[in-house]
Amino acid sequence: MIVWALILILVSGTGQTASYLATVSATMDGCFRERSELLIEAEWYDGHFPPGSQAICVKMPVKGLKL
Repeated sequence: MIVWALILILVSGTGQTASYLATVSATMDGCFRERSELLIEAEWYDGHFPPGSQAICVKMPVKGLKL
């Protein structure tokens, strides 16, 4: 079985990076909806993540996913 993991990526001006598993969805469409919700929850209303950040949907096997 496959799921879609929404990963939030943050890169600081000093080059340090962090990534977080934001949510897991059963479908790619669901993951993109969750990505849009993340923008709204963070009050980034222009539809774009701020510089140095991004969220991506990654296809994952359920057995390889550690929550």
